[in-house]
Amino acid sequence: MFNKQVICWGFTECVAHTPGSVTCLSLGQLTGSILATGGDDKMVKLWVVGRTSCIMSLAGHTASVESLRFNSKEDKLAAGSLSGVIKIWDLNEAKLMRSLSGHKAAVSCLDLHPFGDFAVSGCADGSAKLWDIRRKGCIYTYKGHTEPLTCVKFSPDGRWVVTAGQDSVIKIWDLEAGKIQAEFAELSAGATDLSFHPSVLLMAAAFQDKTVRFLDLELFQSIGSTLETDMPTPPRRIAFNPDGNSVYASCGDTLKIINVEPTALLETVPVGWGRLTLADLVVSARHNQLIGAGFAHSSVVTYVVDVKSCAPYVTPAPAQAAAVLSPPDKDRPTTTSGRKSFNQPEPNLVPKTKTSKKKAALAGGAGAASVDEESSEMQIHDPEAYNDIFAPKRALRRSPSPPSSSSGAGAAASRPAHAFAAAAAKPFTPPTKESPTKPPDAGDQRRAAPEPASPPPQPEPRQPPPQPSPPQQQPPPTRDRARSRERRAEAAAAAVTPTPRNNGGAPAAVSVSVSDFLPPLRLLIKVT
Repeated sequence: MFNKQVICWGFTECVAHTPGSVTCLSLGQLTGSILATGGDDKMVKLWVVGRTSCIMSLAGHTASVESLRFNSKEDKLAAGSLSGVIKIWDLNEAKLMRSLSGHKAAVSCLDLHPFGDFAVSGCADGSAKLWDIRRKGCIYTYKGHTEPLTCVKFSPDGRWVVTAGQDSVIKIWDLEAGKIQAEFAELSAGATDLSFHPSVLLMAAAFQDKTVRFLDLELFQSIGSTLETDMPTPPRRIAFNPDGNSVYASCGDTLKIINVEPTALLETVPVGWGRLTLADLVVSARHNQLIGAGFAHSSVVTYVVDVKSCAPYVTPAPAQAAAVLSPPDKDRPTTTSGRKSFNQPEPNLVPKTKTSKKKAALAGGAGAASVDEESSEMQIHDPEAYNDIFAPKRALRRSPSPPSSSSGAGAAASRPAHAFAAAAAKPFTPPTKESPTKPPDAGDQRRAAPEPASPPPQPEPRQPPPQPSPPQQQPPPTRDRARSRERRAEAAAAAVTPTPRNNGGAPAAVSVSVSDFLPPLRLLIKVT
């Protein structure tokens, strides 16, 4: 069925893992064009959104894959398994970076640090671990939850780790100090998902009691909540719009659009993904499109919602409430609305904990297994797609471009992680009514947009014939110049010897004498 206004549509459906079922998936948060799936066949597979062919498969886990997460640049992928082992792959180099072990139960959720080489993992036993990927070990273990964790996330500035579980508690941990920063314990239900505001100290949380709440990370208190009657089922996934004014929540067969301040339900968009376990949402800031991906048994389905055709873009949002003002903080700059923003640190931020190396080893349990001791395999099924996505970064390192006026650090920061991050990426387009069963290949954002049909060539206006220019008088050549021209003429006549050709019985070409095109020599000699 097609939406009359073409607001949303099912994009692609494919069988991802067989035999077996899909257990988890993750979308790349940078572009929304890359998808990773994990299954109970112990495999991890990479896909291009909009295509039904697998790019690459990653093997090495000895148990079902339970959680997946891309890093912010989409060039690394972390996967946690039922056995508690975490594997991190470098997708640019097509190799396994680290194999981390230490959890005593299944790894239920993962996140990678936005700047540094760190990872955080949540476990079904209620514990969370902070990992140093470079040193191959656990550097801190966060305890305090009594039920399995459902979500762990780094804050956008990389200073905090937020953990949420089924025990109706949300904890915020200071990454540098290695201790708890705040705790939201007076919650009526367990959290299903978390999402940070793109700029200011605000977080949205979805709960099993069919509500979405907004938590102020300055005062560490709740500032608003939706009504239980707004949603028929508990929201599965939530995501902030890039402008930070609204939040999208997947609920049953619909997408709920919620205004942040004041908290109010703006619109309900019927999508039809209720039959799926919706596992991830991504909002494209460039095209104002929302991409949702879910799975059912061995199949994976992606949906696209054109949110620029929904509220608050087509209808006015409620009047903004007065911002909560707080004393200035030298560590966190304030925004124009008065709410403090996330302080963006240097990319080389290193967590500072009081844990000694000996305690860190104990906290990590078995520690990190050597990559050489672990069997792992990466098989590329679509070399063309893989090269288009990940190879450009490797090519830049081998053949660097000429130095420009910008600094090396600035050039590296502005360089896209892969081809899908280019500014020329196209938005996803809905299927046409002429071919509703065949979705367009809009996920292939590597190709340029089709050129419009060129108009028929117009006859050129006739130009008047050129008028012969009056002859210009040349200075009379001297005797030496005349003799030189005579020698050159004789040499040219000897060098040019036309070769007769026989083209299918046609008469041979007639030879041409060079002297026919030169003035008589006697005239040249007489001129002084």
